[in-house]
Amino acid sequence: MARRLPLAAAGPYRQSMGRILLIVAAVIVGLMLLGPILGFAFTLLKWALIIGGIAFAAMFVTKWVKTNSEPRRQP
Repeated sequence: MARRLPLAAAGPYRQSMGRILLIVAAVIVGLMLLGPILGFAFTLLKWALIIGGIAFAAMFVTKWVKTNSEPRRQP
Protein backbone atom coordinates (compact mmCIF):
# COMPACT_ATOMS: atom_id res chain seq x y z
CA MET A 1 0.00 0.00 0.00
CA ALA A 2 1.38 3.39 -1.00
CA ARG A 3 1.97 6.02 1.61
CA ARG A 4 0.04 9.21 1.19
CA LEU A 5 1.77 12.49 1.80
CA PRO A 6 0.27 14.79 4.39
CA LEU A 7 -1.64 17.72 2.95
CA ALA A 8 1.06 20.17 4.08
CA ALA A 9 3.74 18.34 2.08
CA ALA A 10 1.63 18.39 -1.10
CA GLY A 11 0.90 22.12 -0.73
CA PRO A 12 3.57 23.63 -3.00
CA TYR A 13 2.78 21.10 -5.73
CA ARG A 14 -0.91 21.96 -5.58
CA GLN A 15 -0.21 25.68 -5.65
CA SER A 16 2.03 25.43 -8.71
CA MET A 17 -0.48 23.15 -10.44
CA GLY A 18 -3.28 25.63 -9.77
CA ARG A 19 -1.14 28.47 -11.06
CA ILE A 20 -0.33 26.55 -14.25
CA LEU A 21 -4.01 25.76 -14.83
CA LEU A 22 -4.92 29.41 -14.25
CA ILE A 23 -2.31 30.52 -16.79
CA VAL A 24 -3.55 27.96 -19.33
CA ALA A 25 -7.14 29.11 -18.80
CA ALA A 26 -6.09 32.76 -19.25
CA VAL A 27 -4.25 31.91 -22.48
CA ILE A 28 -7.28 30.05 -23.85
CA VAL A 29 -9.62 32.93 -22.97
CA GLY A 30 -7.16 35.38 -24.52
CA LEU A 31 -7.04 33.41 -27.75
CA MET A 32 -10.83 33.17 -27.82
CA LEU A 33 -11.09 36.96 -27.49
CA LEU A 34 -8.30 37.59 -29.99
CA GLY A 35 -10.33 36.23 -32.91
CA PRO A 36 -13.24 38.68 -32.73
CA ILE A 37 -10.91 41.59 -31.93
CA LEU A 38 -8.72 40.86 -34.96
CA GLY A 39 -11.83 40.36 -37.10
CA PHE A 40 -13.15 43.76 -36.05
CA ALA A 41 -9.78 45.43 -36.69
CA PHE A 42 -9.50 43.92 -40.17
CA THR A 43 -13.09 44.93 -40.94
CA LEU A 44 -12.25 48.52 -40.01
CA LEU A 45 -9.11 48.35 -42.15
CA LYS A 46 -11.09 46.94 -45.09
CA TRP A 47 -13.65 49.73 -44.95
CA ALA A 48 -10.94 52.38 -44.57
CA LEU A 49 -9.26 51.06 -47.72
CA ILE A 50 -12.55 50.96 -49.62
CA ILE A 51 -13.48 54.52 -48.63
CA GLY A 52 -9.94 55.73 -49.36
CA GLY A 53 -9.99 54.06 -52.78
CA ILE A 54 -13.32 55.67 -53.64
CA ALA A 55 -12.06 59.08 -52.49
CA PHE A 56 -8.86 58.67 -54.53
CA ALA A 57 -10.82 57.63 -57.61
CA ALA A 58 -13.20 60.58 -57.23
CA MET A 59 -10.25 62.98 -56.87
CA PHE A 60 -8.57 61.49 -59.95
CA VAL A 61 -11.75 61.71 -62.05
CA THR A 62 -12.47 65.31 -61.04
CA LYS A 63 -8.91 66.38 -61.91
CA TRP A 64 -9.07 64.48 -65.20
CA VAL A 65 -12.42 66.06 -66.15
CA LYS A 66 -11.19 69.50 -65.12
CA THR A 67 -8.04 69.31 -67.30
CA ASN A 68 -9.97 67.89 -70.29
CA SER A 69 -12.77 70.46 -70.14
CA GLU A 70 -10.51 73.51 -70.30
CA PRO A 71 -10.30 75.05 -73.78
CA ARG A 72 -7.02 74.35 -75.52
CA ARG A 73 -4.91 77.30 -76.52
CA GLN A 74 -3.69 77.52 -80.06
CA PRO A 75 -0.04 78.59 -80.37
